Amino acid sequence: MDDTKALITLYVEDNKWDDAFLLLHAHPECKADVYLPYAKHLALSDRFDEARLAYLQGGYPDLATKILEQLTHNGVMENRFGDASHYFFQLSMEALKAISTPPHAMSIEDRNLLQRFSELYDKAEIYYAYSLIHSAVSTPFKTTHASTLFNVSRFLLMRTLNREPPPGISIANIVYILAKYSMELR
Repeated sequence: MDDTKALITLYVEDNKWDDAFLLLHAHPECKADVYLPYAKHLALSDRFDEARLAYLQGGYPDLATKILEQLTHNGVMENRFGDASHYFFQLSMEALKAISTPPHAMSIEDRNLLQRFSELYDKAEIYYAYSLIHSAVSTPFKTTHASTLFNVSRFLLMRTLNREPPPGISIANIVYILAKYSMELR
């Protein structure tokens, strides 16, 4: 009956995503009616990376960033430091892509985005390095070479020396690995 919006709503309610996207291809003005429920459906199905992409494609970058921030927080709280590092890296790249002017003519907003990029990238490096330390402390078998663990612990100690370590980072574990492998490598 030429009621495209109602037909799209019907497809979305029945989870007929292929049909909804096919109809969306012919009627791009209904993008929000498909991508927003599709992203929510993906998030409820624990397909968070795909949900984030659906939010981005639907024109909801703030919701995509919110999912990424939640995944980052969950990674830290669940001691999945490698995942947290990956998500911090993705957040930092989003901040970097949002900078719109060249370095010599940056606005205050762009400078804030550059500062956000720097902070998030720093956290990505710290959490990635700490994932090796955490693995060395929490698993019964050594999977990383002693010199790597020694140097990673040195790196982390220097990065967290004069400031509060990020959540989940244990200075005691860092110092323990540093001492353990310095004795082994001497």
